[in-house]
Amino acid sequence: MARYTNARDAGRGMLEGRKALITGGASGIGLATARRFIGEGANVVIIDINDAAGKDAAASIGATFVHADVSDSDQVRDAFRQASEALGGLDIACLNAGVMTGQRNFAELTDEQYFRIVNINLNGVVFGVREAVRAMTPRGGSILAMASIAGLIPWGADPVYALTKHGVVGLVRSLGMTLPKRGIRINAICPGITKTPLIREQTIEWLNQANIPLVPIEHIVDTCVRAIIDGDSGRCWTIQPGRKLAKY
Repeated sequence: MARYTNARDAGRGMLEGRKALITGGASGIGLATARRFIGEGANVVIIDINDAAGKDAAASIGATFVHADVSDSDQVRDAFRQASEALGGLDIACLNAGVMTGQRNFAELTDEQYFRIVNINLNGVVFGVREAVRAMTPRGGSILAMASIAGLIPWGADPVYALTKHGVVGLVRSLGMTLPKRGIRINAICPGITKTPLIREQTIEWLNQANIPLVPIEHIVDTCVRAIIDGDSGRCWTIQPGRKLAKY
């Protein structure tokens, strides 16, 4: 179990002076995380494929925007270089960019749906972790990969989404054994269902009717801060409504 049970006891200013990069930072969890990091005293670069939304988001919170498609390793490499130059180094990388297929019927899964989600959810994390390790060596740092409860349990609503998140969890747990030797910690954030642009309004309505609570975004960003200031590596931080924050 985690040492903390109420995220707000972590206090403010916990990331004072740290240099942070967040992928998928133009909206949803990424933007909320960027806003919280800045509130905690960090300097932040947000990376997103959506230039208009990314520039607006960065301007609204006092961050710097860098364009990149996380599924393209060259763009990821260049984005990390630009971020490190803008920040004067890199202490935190939050790899948040992600999509869903929206395809429950596996027999109807298209190649386009499959390659899109694998390229963003899995390859994007691999490319991001690789560049973060390069940028953080030898100074050290903290890497967060946004996974999901669907990376720990079966998820019939979107099996390929679950596949990618299981892959992220496996990568984090494995690198969590070796990266600390470089002074780098890596952890996975595994929330339950959250109201973000990825979730259709129809799904949210159904969840409300079924009395299934959603995870508030602020609980996820609180957990991101905790995972950074905590000493562990290779752990999965699970966030579910009505349950204490836990790490496995």
